[in-house]
Amino acid sequence: MDIHNQKLMRIFPRHLFLLLLVLCPWSFVHGPVFAAEYNIGTKILGEVKKNTQNQQLFPVDGYVNGSAYGSKISVETDMRFFRDFDTDNDQYDLYQTVAHIQALEKLEFDLGRQFINQGFSVEILDGVQATVTPTEHFFATVFSGIPRDVEIENFSDNKELLTGISLGLKNFKKTEATIHAAWVKNDVHVIEAGQNDEALVGFTVSRQFAVSSTPFVYANFEYNATGELVQVGTAGFDIYPTHRIALNLEGNYFNIDRDFAQPTIQGLYSTGRLIDARFSSTWTLVEQYLKFTENVSYENMEVLPQDFRNGWRIDTGFELAIENAGFRFEPVYYYIKSFGGHVNGVRGYFHEQFNDLFYAELSVDYSTYKKITNDNDYAISLYGWTGYEVAKGLILSGGFEYNKNNLFDKDARAAFRIDYNFGKKS
Repeated sequence: MDIHNQKLMRIFPRHLFLLLLVLCPWSFVHGPVFAAEYNIGTKILGEVKKNTQNQQLFPVDGYVNGSAYGSKISVETDMRFFRDFDTDNDQYDLYQTVAHIQALEKLEFDLGRQFINQGFSVEILDGVQATVTPTEHFFATVFSGIPRDVEIENFSDNKELLTGISLGLKNFKKTEATIHAAWVKNDVHVIEAGQNDEALVGFTVSRQFAVSSTPFVYANFEYNATGELVQVGTAGFDIYPTHRIALNLEGNYFNIDRDFAQPTIQGLYSTGRLIDARFSSTWTLVEQYLKFTENVSYENMEVLPQDFRNGWRIDTGFELAIENAGFRFEPVYYYIKSFGGHVNGVRGYFHEQFNDLFYAELSVDYSTYKKITNDNDYAISLYGWTGYEVAKGLILSGGFEYNKNNLFDKDARAAFRIDYNFGKKS
């Protein structure tokens, strides 16, 4: 946790989860009155487990989200608290606190820490976003600010900059299309195209055809102008030949500029592009009761220069649902093959909704795997959970998780969760 978040943590009581526990019942009779409508959600998730050094741990996460709506302005926030009571480790993350201001009928501003989803990737941004909608079918969005990353915890680092623009067509004869452009700087004080600066352009388009099979086609394209390479290329379609059959076919191309200073997952595990193709289908065997699903994926990756390797993933299973009894069962077989080895596995998921207030679920996964390192073994994962709504908006739940493989003889943990949501409508 960086210094900025450490300072924020000092604002809150040491036992901040006691505060959240007090907040839940207190909120039954109290709440904000400054807005015509508001919603607040609190969630506490705790575990009891042992780490690899056989130390007992009691980590607890607390999540708070809220929104309030007025006639011309609305606000929303999401945050996370963390405490390990055995190690006295405290953390705090503010995901977003943003104000949406309807300045004019066709002009809206978003101010503060917010999620930006204008092509390329979803970012957390400390900045401003403005959207103008001159007509029913056309919009333009511009944004600029400092990108934040929860994993890196760069909340006190103000040297990065992200600026972009989107021009879009919406709700026009079942067609959606958007052109995106963005400029990324790792350090605003450095001008060095390629390593420090990144210029991106791209587009997304989709269309649904008004025929009996209702085919839906979509595509996405992203080009890195400074790195002079295509980063993303996606094309696919959904089609429904009958009301019992749903089909999807999709192809993807991924690459990244490895000269850019910001690391990526693809850059860590490959030296070149990744090609992916996927076909999936859902077949309704007995309406309202039984479906058969399958998914086949193929990948080709450049793991070393001019060394291309293939990979496959196959999932096939059934979905059995008896709505009147609140019962759902999903058995699945899966197979994964890559240049590092292959995995055969089966998993099953059970869910029972006893009534509107009480539910239980169980997940079982068993797999065997063989690796090129001759590290061959089996793995087991078992998960169970149950919950009950003890009062309106207040759900208490608990469960367990058990894992076993060749890295550890067993990993067992117990968990609990408290959810409370409340609000007011105008």
